[in-house]
Amino acid sequence: MHDSRARRVSDVTVPARRTSPLRGLALVGAAALSVLAVVVAVNTLRGPQVTSAAAPSTSALPATSPGTTALPGATTSPGAAATSQPSASPAGNVRPDGRHGFLSQTGPERTVLRTEQDATPLAQIATGSGGAVSPDGHRLAMLRGERGQQFVWGDAIRFADAKVAVDLSGSGESFVGNAVWAADNSNSIAFAVIKPSTQQGVDTPPLYSALRSVDLATGAVRELARTNNGRILVPLIWRPRDNLAVSFETGPGGYAYSYVIVRTGQVNRTEFDRDQPPLGLLADRDGARVLGLFGTGNDLVLKWWAWDRPEQAQEMRPPSGETFLRAVWRAGAEEIGVELVVTPTRTPVRGRFELWSVATNSRRVVIASGGFEMFRHDGTAAIGLRGFAAPFEMYLIDLATGATTPIPSQSGNERPLPTALLF
Repeated sequence: MHDSRARRVSDVTVPARRTSPLRGLALVGAAALSVLAVVVAVNTLRGPQVTSAAAPSTSALPATSPGTTALPGATTSPGAAATSQPSASPAGNVRPDGRHGFLSQTGPERTVLRTEQDATPLAQIATGSGGAVSPDGHRLAMLRGERGQQFVWGDAIRFADAKVAVDLSGSGESFVGNAVWAADNSNSIAFAVIKPSTQQGVDTPPLYSALRSVDLATGAVRELARTNNGRILVPLIWRPRDNLAVSFETGPGGYAYSYVIVRTGQVNRTEFDRDQPPLGLLADRDGARVLGLFGTGNDLVLKWWAWDRPEQAQEMRPPSGETFLRAVWRAGAEEIGVELVVTPTRTPVRGRFELWSVATNSRRVVIASGGFEMFRHDGTAAIGLRGFAAPFEMYLIDLATGATTPIPSQSGNERPLPTALLF
């Protein structure tokens, strides 16, 4: 595996029961699982690509003992109607500015870091590289594919001067899945690697999968857990001060097989229903809650839970005759952004963007159609994209009014990738 484009396992077999053309769009992060991309992929942070919503810069996990979270629980009745009640959002019409940035793909071989206001690149990123963003939004860590398997990090505004934190060159190991920044905003990330099997075959399991952390300032790497059960660990939450990591295991088919909590080297698994496993999992930025889309075909249900209570998952269902395109945590609010479409549909279409509260069960339509890609890192607005094929039109969505403002682009081929930052 010499560069980021080659760093993936051959297409895995997807069970025949999941035949919906919308299945791959269902969850932020799900597509990267379906092909087990062996990178810290940008595409693991949305529907076919994504990032989780941000949280306050100094936020941390709730108490780590089982069953000690203070988060409110809520169960939404199936088909609950969306209302026009406003949720927490800045007043007035939000506009693209120079403080908020994101990664965008400007061509088949070019990914750049830019601001909302100006399409001029601040830095060029290796195609296929993925990123982990610090909770305060000012630091970025990414895989640098053109120089082998190096994980680099630096200030977002000066990312051209990024430093090497981890180098797997010559180790025989490969990065896999997404990486996560420490919830306490320290210079530490958790990431996963596999040791590929020497056997031939599409679904050949790795020799082992390992969950590790790295101190970005010193480069010190520590192994948190290692498994040789044929599954692949993907990190969700990392809390270095408590020596606590949360992850899930995946494998052929790309679904989440189990939910894994690692405390001081002790591994605790919660197995998912093999008939209706989640398409993927996503934690909010402060590592307090996790969500997933469960089901078959277009019959999907959104489940979320406090990080230490997977057995107490709360359900939120779409209206009858509709299904999910994506579901993303919003920063700074007890809300999930969802995109919904009417089923059945033979061709992918952009859907309705709503905000769903996990505290009050309320649902509010933000825009009736057009497409929702991701939230700003601080949750003050969202970025949308019209269409699934070029020419694209990027725009900023005001969450209070639903007003949209065009985001300047270099060409109709430019599209946002799900990594949002603050400068």
